[in-house]
Amino acid sequence: MGKKSSKKTSKKTTAKKATAKKSSVKKATPKRTAAKKTQKVPKKSQRKPQVERAAAKISKAETALKKLRRMDAETKDMVNRLSDAKFHFKNKDYRKSISLCNKAMKMGELSKHVKESRDLALEAADEAKKLKRLKYDMSETFEILSATEVALADSNFKAFKSLLSEAKKSMDQVKRSKKLKKELEKTKASVEDLKAKGAITLESEILLSEAEEALKLKDLRKAGDFVKAVKKWIDIEALERERQELLVAQDEREVSKRLTSLPPEIQEFHKLGIDTSAMEDYLAKAQEALDEGDHVAAKRNVLELDEILRSLRRSSLRAARETIDRAREKIEEARMQNVGVLVAERSLGQAEKAFVRGEYRDTIDFAQLAMTFVKRSLGRMAVQRSAAETDADYTDALITIGRMVSERAKAPELPSEGSEIVDDSIADLESTYMTLRAQEDLESIRSVIDETDKRETGVSEAKIMLRKAQDAFKIENYAAVTVLERTVRDLLIDEKAKKSKGAT
Repeated sequence: MGKKSSKKTSKKTTAKKATAKKSSVKKATPKRTAAKKTQKVPKKSQRKPQVERAAAKISKAETALKKLRRMDAETKDMVNRLSDAKFHFKNKDYRKSISLCNKAMKMGELSKHVKESRDLALEAADEAKKLKRLKYDMSETFEILSATEVALADSNFKAFKSLLSEAKKSMDQVKRSKKLKKELEKTKASVEDLKAKGAITLESEILLSEAEEALKLKDLRKAGDFVKAVKKWIDIEALERERQELLVAQDEREVSKRLTSLPPEIQEFHKLGIDTSAMEDYLAKAQEALDEGDHVAAKRNVLELDEILRSLRRSSLRAARETIDRAREKIEEARMQNVGVLVAERSLGQAEKAFVRGEYRDTIDFAQLAMTFVKRSLGRMAVQRSAAETDADYTDALITIGRMVSERAKAPELPSEGSEIVDDSIADLESTYMTLRAQEDLESIRSVIDETDKRETGVSEAKIMLRKAQDAFKIENYAAVTVLERTVRDLLIDEKAKKSKGAT
């Protein structure tokens, strides 16, 4: 019993395995069948019949033949094959007809390629002939074109294409060489022109000779580089010359402007008593050179004249500085002696202002005027000055001021601001001098009254006049002060003189 049961179980397990294998096979088979279904293989019934295929091939070949005829291509071989294909089509040998049509199409393609290649070769040959008529050297190009004809006759299209490309490069090189030669000649002419104008052209000439050698060796790239280098130098030289011309024009304008400003300066030194004949000669030479267009000589003469003027200014500056220093010393001496130096200080201030402006003549005049005021103040301390002496000093001062005014009127180049400064200075001096003169008149009245005996007749009247003179001084009526001073002098001094005569 035990053996039978074990056999049964083993049979069951083997059966199960077999069924499992069958099931796995069954599961895999649908996949393969599905894959087969995706490959759409046309059935025999779906394929075109050979007769239709042959007819389509013949129609396609005839269309291609028409296109070739319109291109004027060679169609003899294609026509023969197409005729054979039609013959076999009529005899129902469709396979042979299709084969002949395919051969006819290949012959057509070959004929088309030959035609297009020959057209390209003819186009290149025409261009080469045109260039030859223009005196270009086309011998090398024609040799290459002859080789292209041979390659085309042998249907060696690869060699034909290579040779045609070489022929075109040869033509381009010939054209570039011709253009480069013209450019070289033009560049040489520009260099010669610059050389004639005084430019240093040795390096450029060497580069041009190198360019010519490179052209002879047909090394166009090297020749072109040399020509470019020379052209760059020409451009730089042209810019430099243009800059120089602008500088020359600027120099001419500056020299012309300077020539117009020099005569007044020379005249100023002439007024100082300096011999200006040499300066006038330089001025005339500079003007003459400028009129003749020789701006270099004009500038040279102007520079020489400026140097003389600078030297004279330095000497004038020293003289003006020394005069100011002397005037300042005189004022300090007067101040140490308790002498009034108001007018002198104001005059010295105007001298210093004129010195800053570079007007050394005015500086000397104002400084000398200051020393005159100091001298007069010192003299007034020693003796009582008469009205006539005061008038004489005042007249001298006004003469100096008037001369300065007249000289300013002859200087039209003086700016309006400078003219106003001088006018204010002169007016200030006049006002100060009038004030000082009125003060002296008041002091004169007081001194005359003090020197006269109080018992003398006319003293009380003189005191009344003194009060009137003081009031007139306050309102700056200096003329009334002067009149009152003379009246008091006449009243008291003349009365005293009369009494002295009577006593004798």
